[in-house]
Amino acid sequence: MNVQSAEKHQSRGVEITYSRIKSVCTNNGLDTADCFSIEDRFDAAGKICGTSVKIKLPLIENF
Repeated sequence: MNVQSAEKHQSRGVEITYSRIKSVCTNNGLDTADCFSIEDRFDAAGKICGTSVKIKLPLIENF
């Protein structure tokens, strides 16, 4: 990938993943907020030290 195309690139990975998880959850009667969350993590001084991503997917036995 050259520098010019890298500068124009916009990552959509989180957006696409969220959309797919949302579809699976809503199609199975679940609230999206219960299935997917992203939260900043803070250290003892109150500075951001990371990100917590939680994903819960329903178990679909017969599809």
